[in-house]
Amino acid sequence: MRTNVVLDVDLVRQAMRLTGAKTKRDVIQRALESLVAAAKAEVAHERRHRTACRGLLKLRGIGWDGDLSEARRERDFSLDPAQTERA
Repeated sequence: MRTNVVLDVDLVRQAMRLTGAKTKRDVIQRALESLVAAAKAEVAHERRHRTACRGLLKLRGIGWDGDLSEARRERDFSLDPAQTERA
């Protein structure tokens, strides 16, 4: 596709220097590819998050009737049995 755009000259030069792109066309192509890849990754992340949330929601109503705070207080996080005996 052919198009005309007005770009920030300093930004284009900096991008060319940092990426090693030889032409303005190359640097714009790389920028577009990077933008699309980032957007796709964000969409994929949102999908995984929604899927995980749906999985957690399925656990609702499984019948557990306990006190999570109490269970956490009672749990022994010590890895060394000798430390447990001293306490």
